[in-house]
Amino acid sequence: MPVRVRVRDPVRTRRKLLEAAYREFYRRGYHGGSLNRIVESAGTTKGALFHHFPGKRALGCAVIDEFLTPAVTGWWIAPLAETEDPVPVMRTILRRFLK
Repeated sequence: MPVRVRVRDPVRTRRKLLEAAYREFYRRGYHGGSLNRIVESAGTTKGALFHHFPGKRALGCAVIDEFLTPAVTGWWIAPLAETEDPVPVMRTILRRFLK
């Protein structure tokens, strides 16, 4: 039987943890979110999680910084910053969210 060599990819591991945390916090909220479920969903270990994030708070802040802030900027702030008449832009944004 061939020996499986585990290749470390810290960037990919961190990304998997962030994506799993986003899903967990979305489903259960920050306080209801479980680090155990995040690790399991990401297919990593708690050691990997704590290597990248000192704790749940740091993980939550990273989710906000790397997922939510860019989304809000792209969906809301940038379109509104580029117009002199925000009302039609707001209508378009709201229609998109209501669909």
